[in-house]
Amino acid sequence: RYNRNYYYEDSPERIEAQGYQTDDEAARAIKFIERQRRDKPFCLFVSWGPPHPSFNAWQVPPEYLKRYGEVREIPRSRLNENQRKAWALWQKPVRFTPRKLDLRKNVRKERISDRHAALYFAMTEWVNDCFSRLMTALDRNGMADNTIVVFSSDHGEMLGSHGMTGKMIYYDESVRIPFLVRWPDRVRRGTVSDVCIGSVDFLPTLLGLMGVECPKDVDGMDLSHCALGRPGPEPMGAIISSYTGQRFSRGWEYRGIRTRRYTYTRSLMELWKSFLPRKSRPYGNEPEYFLCDNVNDPYQTRDLSTDPRYREVREKLEAEVEKYLRETEDWFLTATHYKRSFDEKGKLIRRIR
Repeated sequence: RYNRNYYYEDSPERIEAQGYQTDDEAARAIKFIERQRRDKPFCLFVSWGPPHPSFNAWQVPPEYLKRYGEVREIPRSRLNENQRKAWALWQKPVRFTPRKLDLRKNVRKERISDRHAALYFAMTEWVNDCFSRLMTALDRNGMADNTIVVFSSDHGEMLGSHGMTGKMIYYDESVRIPFLVRWPDRVRRGTVSDVCIGSVDFLPTLLGLMGVECPKDVDGMDLSHCALGRPGPEPMGAIISSYTGQRFSRGWEYRGIRTRRYTYTRSLMELWKSFLPRKSRPYGNEPEYFLCDNVNDPYQTRDLSTDPRYREVREKLEAEVEKYLRETEDWFLTATHYKRSFDEKGKLIRRIR
């Protein structure tokens, strides 16, 4: 809910956000920055919701929607009683008609509408502008040069690629996320690294940038030298994985690795090929494998897992994944197995093993 949402601070009183969520959170973050002293350290996390479903016109400020289509306000007098109840939660009733958009080459047109794409793009531009406001606040308060700023995400969005929407799949549209570092004093502007960083590496990397020793029992690798333009160790690739579907549903369990060139995964059984359930569940009894050469096939349209010419590549990547599973004691079990460790309210009741 990105429009007229609410939140809580240190008391049970509900606080109504002003206007749209992302704008309100940016404004509160700027107030936090303005309260800080230049000679004292601080830490701030801003976790925006968009771009994320639900992709509805009333979730996005009209000025961003207008860049991707036509926005018309609907007079409330034209709404029936049920529509008035639904629209009472939002700013004003609108009808949005998207213009034709350029989508990725692996999008199956019948599986995605320009409407979803337009709303996703509008949300992305909205977040970009809010992020720019935070950077301006750092500049205005004389903090920019010695403040480490990292912009990242937790997942991508298929948005019709391979006929899918949502996330939780090994394709690049889902697993590739930004990791942008801004630190004018130390990180040279325009620095680009192709190191395969995974979310498990974020903590040691941030501590490395700050010059803080990382606890020895923390997983992941310190890749701060990549941002600073220095030589240092790098992983073969970033581990990618999915443990359960929503509410511990089966059909999404896979483990794999994304290297500079290849994506390799194996699943417990044949994966669902859509974010939403189909009429029949395409489960098989045998594990499913996927291998793609992302250099020669950037849209990942050809599965090379059964191609004998790539047998050595597949075995090398499988060995790397198996090594990671052993080191982390990941037994790669079904979603229903993990479900036994939680009660109905989602509370952990026994050790996962």
